Amino acid sequence: RNKALEERIAAGHKATVAEEHGKKRPRSESAEEERAALEAEIKELNLDKSIADLNKRNCDRKLQESTLLNQHLQNQHRLLELVIQQKEKTFSVEQDNLRSQLQVVEQNFSTVRAQMLQQLHRTRATLSTELALLEQSLSG
Repeated sequence: RNKALEERIAAGHKATVAEEHGKKRPRSESAEEERAALEAEIKELNLDKSIADLNKRNCDRKLQESTLLNQHLQNQHRLLELVIQQKEKTFSVEQDNLRSQLQVVEQNFSTVRAQMLQQLHRTRATLSTELALLEQSLSG
């Protein structure tokens, strides 16, 4: 039926609204019946237009929601990047502080070790001297 309609349109015949929408009415209808049928078609077309308008508004609303959600996610991503950068800076500062503290501890350890070794050598020398004096006094 559509092919026949297309051929008629191509040949210059004007299609009726009913034919364009795939409905064929018999030619024997009275003018009153034709008018009633056309009014019914207009109501149906208006209903189709209303449905299409509602669908468009729904799609627009969903697009707006999607856009807002996308913006929110981008903001969250930027916030996380800033938090990560701050944590990295804090970690770096803490790491530098710990390195400094470790150097101080290592220096203190070296100083204390050297002092203890000196004390140990002095004590050993003193004990050696005392032992030699003791051995001398025992033998003499």
